[in-house]
Amino acid sequence: MSPIKLTITLLMLFLTIFANAYNKNDVENIVVYWNKACNEQDISKFKTYYADKLIYYGKELSKSQAILDKIRIYKKYRKFNQYISSPITQIKYSSGIIKCEFNKSVQVNNKNPRAYPSYILIREIHGRYFIVGESDLLTDNKLNYTLDLGEQATNFNFIIIVFIVIVFISLVLFIYKKNFKNNGTKSINVVESGVEFKVKAMDLNESQIKGYLFEQHIVSLFSNEKFILNEWRSDKISDNISPESSKYPDLEYELMLKDTSCKFAVECKWRMHVDSNNKIKWAEDYQIINYNNFSKKFNMPVFIVIGIGGTPNNPNAIYSIPLEKLYKSEINLNQFETYKRYNANRPFFLNLNLNKLV
Repeated sequence: MSPIKLTITLLMLFLTIFANAYNKNDVENIVVYWNKACNEQDISKFKTYYADKLIYYGKELSKSQAILDKIRIYKKYRKFNQYISSPITQIKYSSGIIKCEFNKSVQVNNKNPRAYPSYILIREIHGRYFIVGESDLLTDNKLNYTLDLGEQATNFNFIIIVFIVIVFISLVLFIYKKNFKNNGTKSINVVESGVEFKVKAMDLNESQIKGYLFEQHIVSLFSNEKFILNEWRSDKISDNISPESSKYPDLEYELMLKDTSCKFAVECKWRMHVDSNNKIKWAEDYQIINYNNFSKKFNMPVFIVIGIGGTPNNPNAIYSIPLEKLYKSEINLNQFETYKRYNANRPFFLNLNLNKLV
């Protein structure tokens, strides 16, 4: 191949690669899927879409921290809905990050919707697109937060890159003409610059997320027509300080009948495995004391709902055991077969005569 043809071929190849640097449809689909996950409150989807670290409403968080904040929002606003009310505009920056700008309308607890000029930051990592940022302009302005994504990819930058490539190719052709022999090709490792995250290393407890997924599954098994969910607690703690209510069971329900009603509480526990003797440790001793104190203080029966195996949102087996039957933190499930739900996913019903949640 002649030097001229080689130059043209390499230049066209470079232009083709540059022009197809990323797939805009794939990037827009990530935003659409993210919006769907928000409306469905599907925590597992966020674990798929979020990068290990991301800029989350003015804060630089790990994936687990961002997901825990989503859980907090969904517990606070039981009815949450949002939709994208404008076209999605994509802007690519020199850091490799693609900023997707759009307007979203958010409605919580049937209140009037509010509009937010928002954005999602997306980056390709190991051949896949991940969300590395999520926020809106109102929050950024309130926190006085400014994004630093590098320079916006412009035609001027493109011309500079093309010029550098042409100079490089010309140098190769010059060496080729001088008949230098290339005894080996040196590889150049190029590290792509990106956003620097300054977060403390944290070992966040994944059991918090798994616990919420199991709670979410249990809540889905109570009929809204018969049961009123009065309380759904979260484990809030800061510097070893937590509210008194965090010691109480996860859920408080009220069964509404024609002539009467009955309040009761549910503590949710999910365990991946049982030991060789079919035993599990379902709680700490101090937790059992807290649950009993709650039951006496509010004159409310408490049921311990235990999920075994499978996944938190689809366990292999579920036991629903009255608190008064559990004296120890470690139990043998063989002794509680009468409290096993043989159809784990059927709706719950409270038998007032037998004091059983079946």
